[in-house]
Amino acid sequence: MKLCLVACILLAGLFFGAGQGKEHFKGASGVRKMTDDELNRIRDGFDQRVREAFEAERGKPLVRARKRPPLRPGRGNYVRHYSYSIVEFATRCFLLDEQIDEANAALLENAQHYLDNPKDIDDRDSFHWHSEMLCRLIELYGPQGSAAPGRLKPETEKHIMETLWRYASRHSRIADAEVERSRTWHIYESENHHAQRFTTAWHFAKLAKESPQFRGRKYEDGFTAAEHYAAWTEYIKAYCTERARKGLFVEVGSDGYNTVLLKGLYNVFDFAEDPELRRRSGCLLDFYWASWAQEQIDGVRGGGRARIYQTGGDRMGSGTHTRALAWFYFGMGEPNRFSSPLLSALTSAYRPPLVVIDLACDVGGRGRYGVHQRPLGLAEPGYNAPPDYRLRTDTGGIHRYSWCTPAFIMGTLMVKPRPASEWTHISSQNRWHGVIFAGHPDARIVPQCQAADGRVAHNAQWSVQSEGTLICQKLKTN
Repeated sequence: MKLCLVACILLAGLFFGAGQGKEHFKGASGVRKMTDDELNRIRDGFDQRVREAFEAERGKPLVRARKRPPLRPGRGNYVRHYSYSIVEFATRCFLLDEQIDEANAALLENAQHYLDNPKDIDDRDSFHWHSEMLCRLIELYGPQGSAAPGRLKPETEKHIMETLWRYASRHSRIADAEVERSRTWHIYESENHHAQRFTTAWHFAKLAKESPQFRGRKYEDGFTAAEHYAAWTEYIKAYCTERARKGLFVEVGSDGYNTVLLKGLYNVFDFAEDPELRRRSGCLLDFYWASWAQEQIDGVRGGGRARIYQTGGDRMGSGTHTRALAWFYFGMGEPNRFSSPLLSALTSAYRPPLVVIDLACDVGGRGRYGVHQRPLGLAEPGYNAPPDYRLRTDTGGIHRYSWCTPAFIMGTLMVKPRPASEWTHISSQNRWHGVIFAGHPDARIVPQCQAADGRVAHNAQWSVQSEGTLICQKLKTN
């Protein structure tokens, strides 16, 4: 029986971390703690960092991303990145008050594409990946906009709303918003797809219930926008509370997927009419960023994670969406250009609390400590694969453990050697464990089993960890 013993990681941490991360020890040695003035400057610098990112693009014309063919036979065109390029251009133009006609023309073009290609609206990898920004642009810049009303023209709004109606009327079902039985842990397609779907359903219903053109229309399930809005409002309240109770997300620590999961929740925070919904969505954002802050060095997250593709950008520390947001929120790392998955956060009123900024920025002052978390991952029998996931809520099956120091962070997802069929795919896919080091965003040691296709492996390893020692073994139960 071969074991992968990563006790050497602790020794490596002493060499790599101590030499390259000396500044992180200042707080721990009692030299100086961050003051409230410093923390406020970091928080208040968000607006300037965002403005600079948009100003760097001022005056540039629209560069459309290519429309791609279907990912599989029978599906809609893969136009996610095309739509990303449209909403990035329009958001920048509206925010900077430039090229307003061109921005409206681009949004009309994007809407017309979906109206002409209805299969693309239904495709899970295209429309709802940018729909939260369509709703946000209407809220901020439409005829009744809260930021600069009228920059988004009535005709543009009309066409956008029609595409949103085509999506919501089919994909929003009040039956899916029940909470008594599911406790919000019945998940459609994947965790991030599920959140993108219901936040779009909520936000469109909010807009549609006030629109003479849409408020009287009946969805495919026979209900109106006002009824959908009420149902999804209660659902999202329960969703936020359940994530706080049950260890946050199933796709735990996935920088890419967690970012797109959260983008619609920034809209809920900014535009909720229900004060309790706004409070809970804000608390969930606080909780996410606090959890992230305690397990990162220089904006790079450590600890056990899920859905980290072996050939994807998330397997390294640099270039992730979350690290890009760390620059805007905390001034960490390097300046980043804005991209569509970040836009709702960059144009939101949400700011992490000072205590979270302190936790993120004063790595030395945090000292050495362990983090214990118990996210959900086990499936109800017969519901472990897409499109219909159902999580067990009596036990998560995972002990997520991280050992955090100013020089390195080591973490894993400790599980029993269960067969793959007991785990939801979104939990067991590409689990990541290992160590990251201070000094470089890509400095890390990661034991992994090579995926057969070079990209995806399920239920591949099990492990045990205590502080700076991690032992892992390839599982034979898959």
